[in-house]
Amino acid sequence: MWNTSQNKTPPQPSPPAGRELFTYPTIMIASCLLLLISACSELAPVSEPAQLNATSGAPITITNEFYETEAFRLQYPDGWRVITGASESPPSVIFASPNEQTLMIISTEPIDDMPQPIIVEDELVTDGEVVFTQNDQAIYTAFITPESAYSDTETLFRRVISTIE
Repeated sequence: MWNTSQNKTPPQPSPPAGRELFTYPTIMIASCLLLLISACSELAPVSEPAQLNATSGAPITITNEFYETEAFRLQYPDGWRVITGASESPPSVIFASPNEQTLMIISTEPIDDMPQPIIVEDELVTDGEVVFTQNDQAIYTAFITPESAYSDTETLFRRVISTIE
């Protein structure tokens, strides 16, 4: 029991061992972090840079399943590589199969020069057709594939062009 008649202050409990909160290293680390955060906030621009507003060409959107331009939207095969057309050219896209032997081409302009796959194991076969969107926009479609893969590619191609909107 504490004797109140004496003018001594009661003993203060000491923090548990290893749990000191305000040690010199802790204060220094917190100060450095605060300084670093405040310095980095100056690096972000206050307004959107001009080059982001000046991107040439029509906008496109590519997700895990869909490719979309202002002219058409479609679902492309899972795992296929998407190769967009040049920004100053009419909307077009090439889808390359995972084995690089088959290409599908979708364009708002007639396909005059068929691109060639990088890897060719046998004779190549091409096929294609013109489809129309709901807005009567003509979409030119084609594919090129090894002759041995024609049947499977043609089935997949029909599935892709059936999704064109």
